[in-house]
Order: sequence, then C-alpha cells, then structure tokens
Amino acid sequence: NLSYMFDFAWEPEHTKALIGYATEMLTAAEQAGNMEIVAVAYGWRLVYYLEFGDIGAAEADLAELTRVDVRIRQTTYSFAMRSYYIMLAMMRGELAETERHVIQAMQLQRIGLTNHEDQLSVIIFTLRREQGRLREFRPVLSLFLRQQPTATTWLPGLALLYTEIGQLDDARLLFEQLAAEDFAGIARDGRWYFCLAYLSEVCAALGDMARASTLYGMLRPYAGRNLILGGGLVCCGSADRYLGLLAATMSRWTEATQHFEQALAMNQKIGAHAPLAHTRHDFAAMLLARDQPGDRERATALLQLSLESARALGMCALEERAALRLAQLARPQPAPDTVDELTSREIEVLRLIAIGRSNADIALVLAISLNTVATHVRNILAKTGCANRTEAAGYAMRHGLAGAAYQA
Repeated sequence: NLSYMFDFAWEPEHTKALIGYATEMLTAAEQAGNMEIVAVAYGWRLVYYLEFGDIGAAEADLAELTRVDVRIRQTTYSFAMRSYYIMLAMMRGELAETERHVIQAMQLQRIGLTNHEDQLSVIIFTLRREQGRLREFRPVLSLFLRQQPTATTWLPGLALLYTEIGQLDDARLLFEQLAAEDFAGIARDGRWYFCLAYLSEVCAALGDMARASTLYGMLRPYAGRNLILGGGLVCCGSADRYLGLLAATMSRWTEATQHFEQALAMNQKIGAHAPLAHTRHDFAAMLLARDQPGDRERATALLQLSLESARALGMCALEERAALRLAQLARPQPAPDTVDELTSREIEVLRLIAIGRSNADIALVLAISLNTVATHVRNILAKTGCANRTEAAGYAMRHGLAGAAYQA
C-alpha cells in the first residue's frame, strides 16, 4: 500500500520520488473511487511541492483537496485541509486569518469532533511567538512536560521559548541536555524538522560555535529547500535561513551570506512574508557582526524592510527586535580618535559591558557568537589599556559611551 510510504521520515534526496509515489497513489485512488486516499495523496503531495518551492502546484493541490473534502465530509480530513490553510496563512504572515482558522479548529476539538491536540499546540505556539505572546505558553508547556516527562520532543520548543523571553541560563541548561552525544537523543521521526529548526535558533542565540557546526552538518542536506514542520502544520520557509544563522554563529561569513541570499530568494518566490521578514533581520545581524565596509548600510536597509513587514503583519516580537537594532544603529558614533580607534562594533560591545551585560547577553543582543564577543572584549581591553571589564565600564562612562538605550 503506497500510503504507508509516507509514515516514515525520509531524507531530502527522496522528496522527488515521494512526489511520484503520491501521484501514483492519487491516480490509483481516483480510479478505485476511494476519495479518502485521494485526500491523503493530495495532502502529502502539496507538502512536498512546497518543500521544493513550487507554490503554484501546492496551491492547486490544496484547491483539489478542498473539493474532495466537500464530497467526503469527514472531520479528520477536514482538519487536515484546515491545517494546510493555516500553514499557508501563517507563512504569508496573515496572522488574523490564522487566528480565525485556529479558533474554528479549537471549536471542533471542544465538541469532540476531532482529536488533534498536539497539532493545535504546535500551531498556537508558532502563532503566539510571532505575536510576541510566547511568555503565555511557558506555564502550560512546563506543566505538560512535568506531567509527561517522556514527551521530550517538546524540549527544543521549551529551549526556544526560554531564548525568546530572555531566560538564557535556562535555555543553555536545556540546550546542553539536548546536545548530548551530538544530539543523539533527538528522534528521527516526524518531529525531526521541529527539533532541527528550533535547536538551530537556540544555538545561534546562545552563540554555541561547536554545536553550530554539528547542527549545520545535520541541516546542510536541506539547503535549497523549505522546512515543513509536522507534515504540513508550519512552513518555516527556506532552510537556508537556519543554515545562515549557524554559519554566522561560526563566523563563516561567506557561507552565511550565501545562505541568507538564497533564503531571501526562496521566501520571496513562495510568498513567505513572515520567514522573509525574519531572514532580513537575521541577515542584517550577520552583516553587523561581520562589520566590513558597506555592511552597516546594507544591514540598515534590511532592518528597515524587516521592521516595516513585521509592523504591517503584526509580528510584534520581530518588530521589537528590529526597532531596537535600528535605534542602536541610529546612535551617533564617536570619532575614532576619541575612543582609541575602537570599531563601531567594539563600541557597541563596550556600551553593553558598561551596563553590566555578560558575554552571553551581548551575544544575544547583537546576534553574534560568544567567540566573537570574547574577541571584541579582548580587543577593547587592549586598545583602551583597561585591565578588566570593570575598568572598561569606567572608560565607557568617561567617554560618554554608556548609553541607556540598551537597557530596554
């Protein structure tokens, strides 16, 4: 039975073959008049088309699935169809439309017509994150994990939640647990994509260069593809965005640039406005970390685009981050001869040292690796003649570099 082919996690090189299997299954099911299998085939095929970036084919299959749903009128297939609409709406940044679909799905859940709690949880988690409301999720997720300690597939989501709300110590402890033996505890099942995407973001936020290398190797086969979570629950957009984050964490600037450029192109191609806004922000952060001639200007343009999109789409968390970076960039930079020829990036790091931020905090605020922060700190101490961070903070105060803008 061809339908069993889709119950397993496949490597990316098999996607083309899986489209063929789905098409074969669709043809056979239509000939047999089995509309339930027809619905399954359309659902799987549209996911694989989207992974390849063929948004037109994916939308055409969803339209066919909608027509099939009218004929079979079974809640399970109706929920699956609705989840695909939710996936595309969220990908496009249509958060109000996503919320409307979620409410309807939750109503089905309440009256017992469907049982898809896990799927709804993933969708709501993603939606609340974009809305800047992820803090609401913490008590629910923590309670769930205490009650069901075997539900380890949610741990990467919890680690991501910690980074989003600024609890870096908690995120680091959990990340260390998940990274044991090169992430051997992460099952290669249907939730593999969730874990890979979430862990890549956490790794970048923590500036963990060693683990970034491991995750980069695991994610590299997905370059040029889109990441689809949960078999069609969430489209994260281009996998190259996550590869760019990991490459930037390792200060591999050329590779990071290539990945971010590819992610911009793919996300624009499929109309993934939400992932595109994130990609612009992350690319800008990488350029600011690299700090080569012209990087600051391009980063400013990318951040402005990211901010405009986030504001228009209601992506509150991203809007806040982009606005903060733009505010930092807008601050007047002291002339080099007044601050011992510190670079603009070193001045940013020094300002954060002056208000008591740790290297880990600086890495998160500036979206650079811990190794890069440590290098900047060494350069600052050498150029200013300061013996330690306390003296560097005093130096910043004397030169008017201890601004309050970073304390938000």
